[in-house]
Amino acid sequence: MRFIIELFIVHKSSDKSLKIKGEINVKKTAKIVSALLSLVLTVSSFSVLSAVTASAATDTKVYVEIPDFWGEVKWNSKHTQAAVYCHLYRIYGGSPLKETTFATSKERCTWEHDNVYSFDTTALGTIEEGALYGVRFVSDNTNGERNQTCDMAMAIQCLGDTMIVKNNPYLAPFDDVHDYIGEWSDPNNKHLGPLSKLNLYDKMSVFFEVPEKWGEVVNVYCHLYNVYGGSPLEETTFASKKERCIRKYDSNVYSFNTLSLGEIEPNADYGVVFVADCIKDGETIRYQTCDMTMGIQCLGDKVKVTDETHSSGAADSTMRQYIGEWSSPFNQELFGEKSYIDALGNITPGKLPLNMPKAKHIADRLYQSAFNMKVSAGFFTTERLNELEAALGVTAREVYVQYVLDYKDIVEQGVASGELVDKYDKETGEAEFLIPTAERVAERLGIVIPVLGDVDGDDEASINDVTEIQMYLAKLGELSFTQTVLADVDGDGQVTINDATCVQLYCASLDGSGKTNAEFV
Repeated sequence: MRFIIELFIVHKSSDKSLKIKGEINVKKTAKIVSALLSLVLTVSSFSVLSAVTASAATDTKVYVEIPDFWGEVKWNSKHTQAAVYCHLYRIYGGSPLKETTFATSKERCTWEHDNVYSFDTTALGTIEEGALYGVRFVSDNTNGERNQTCDMAMAIQCLGDTMIVKNNPYLAPFDDVHDYIGEWSDPNNKHLGPLSKLNLYDKMSVFFEVPEKWGEVVNVYCHLYNVYGGSPLEETTFASKKERCIRKYDSNVYSFNTLSLGEIEPNADYGVVFVADCIKDGETIRYQTCDMTMGIQCLGDKVKVTDETHSSGAADSTMRQYIGEWSSPFNQELFGEKSYIDALGNITPGKLPLNMPKAKHIADRLYQSAFNMKVSAGFFTTERLNELEAALGVTAREVYVQYVLDYKDIVEQGVASGELVDKYDKETGEAEFLIPTAERVAERLGIVIPVLGDVDGDDEASINDVTEIQMYLAKLGELSFTQTVLADVDGDGQVTINDATCVQLYCASLDGSGKTNAEFV
């Protein structure tokens, strides 16, 4: 294995710094790599400030790659300033940014390399955690043409990321001007997509277009609720005054201001149902969409219904609802009819909530099956759970960890209200219950109980796990959510060098190993 190390080291008691650069070739063995990383991470009299390479955690710039189909970028006569601009503004949360005039010197970007340009956000203020921003990149070419991206959602995790321009236009719900769709290059930021070009009030709203065939509109409602993550929204009664929508632009389009219930936050999932009371042929009829998934990037977007209806809920449901879809092509890829695991163990059509861990879908259904034994009994066998895991791309180990985290009290107590049905005899009405202790849940999932410190999944804490933890801390590797949970052997809620040390001590049969190799229950 070949390492190139380049670090800035600052002595704790002085302002003097030392730059170290070296190239090391070692055999690819866990013990050597572990020793190397341990040495780097535990230097006692020095503090490692940062690697030379910038990361998204320290970089204050955002980047854009100007596509060839925009033409050659225009420069000034001295070739010192390019006509590339970044229009950045705050939508909500955080401290105000400096206001700038569109595509002026204050918004000018700096050439980095090839077709990549950067804009330092500190010129306007501080990008803060939990706040939402809008950004638009603009470029003038040598033919006198101006090209630009649509307004894109941005958050603090986009610092250091590059906007890639797609060769297709974006049509906002109430704007006839076509802009180009952008996409953040980091897969973790792809959910931060196009924003519609509306005023600030509308950017906090969602819209619904009532089909003319539904008849004369009396009232339109928006039922909005939390699905996963984010601060709790105000709970409302279905189709009540609090959920009433406002008619827009003297048309069949209605808006609902989400701020009336709370803040729609990044990395959170929401559900939404639109309801319309209409008069058709002298009769008042209630229509509604199916439950639809929604994220922060849906703010300012509009839902339209298709000609299809859908039978929602369990297999015996007779309720018919119309399928809806978001207007933005970007949002259509990520959001739509809400998919879930039903009581029979089937994944319903549609889109699963974007940010909710896939393992949580199975863990929640495993828990919920306890309260619907006549329908669920016998459906959630180990074989069926394994099929669901394969369909969602998760492991039984991940489902187990998610279950224990979400239902810890029930796992510990095995209370009657949390009994999981093992077998149910429909003729006699007799049931055999699976008390959801850690052992029984693991057994149902077909695995042994994971142990703390076992990061690589071989059912034992070892020197290989030390290496994985150290690689993660040195930003040379990644850990999944489940791995970070199991790596936290000292129980302080985070993965640190102390966790790696505890596992090392365990491997050496020394004291101070914390809960290493203890069952995660």
